[in-house]
Amino acid sequence: MSGGGYDDQFISQIEYAQKAVEGSSTIIGVVCKDGVVLATEKVMPNKLYLPQTDKRIYSMSRHAGLVANGVIPDGRNIMYKGRKEYKSYGDQFGTEITGKILAERLAQYMHFNTCYYGKRPFGTSVAVSAWDKINGYSLHLIEPSGDCNQYWGCANGRGKQTARSELEKEEFKETTCEDALPKIAKILLLSTEETKEKARELEFSVLSDETNHEHKFVSAEKTDEILQGALKAIDEEDMDED
Repeated sequence: MSGGGYDDQFISQIEYAQKAVEGSSTIIGVVCKDGVVLATEKVMPNKLYLPQTDKRIYSMSRHAGLVANGVIPDGRNIMYKGRKEYKSYGDQFGTEITGKILAERLAQYMHFNTCYYGKRPFGTSVAVSAWDKINGYSLHLIEPSGDCNQYWGCANGRGKQTARSELEKEEFKETTCEDALPKIAKILLLSTEETKEKARELEFSVLSDETNHEHKFVSAEKTDEILQGALKAIDEEDMDED
């Protein structure tokens, strides 16, 4: 089918959206023994940039969070859709939406934009952390195409290959969220070696037993402490290798 936007069964616009994701910040989601951690890294564009202002992690409800990359306004659109789904589900059924259903509805919303001429695919991928009374903790990754899968650990963005490889080496299911934060920070830094000469900042959120199953952001002070610790650990490993 020529001229119709199709190439070997793939919609060209979805490929462009995926490229926007692959060239953007690395996002990571990890399920630990007591909860779920979301994380991302960001390059500081210039010295005038105010730290901790370009947020990539959001709360959709007390028990659900989201981290986005790619086109960040698209990610915020998905976040606001999640908040609407949370409210409408509660109004209709009188109970909170489960993480699985929330992720599936967001995936349907993203896929809908790939089906019609007047719309375009969202140029973002999102990792969704959630807790509910039925399934407990869950983590889903949703691609620009609307493809949605549940994971113990997931990564996307420019450093996804290295990040996924490093995630497979760790036994996060046996680790608490608190102990996982330094390890995840190190993985984020290792997965983006090409930007190590630039100023970077990290962002974390935790949804765990310790937070009473509520999605909470890790403070800027603690995040910076974790970042400096991870940089120091990487430098020490490089010196040992030399």
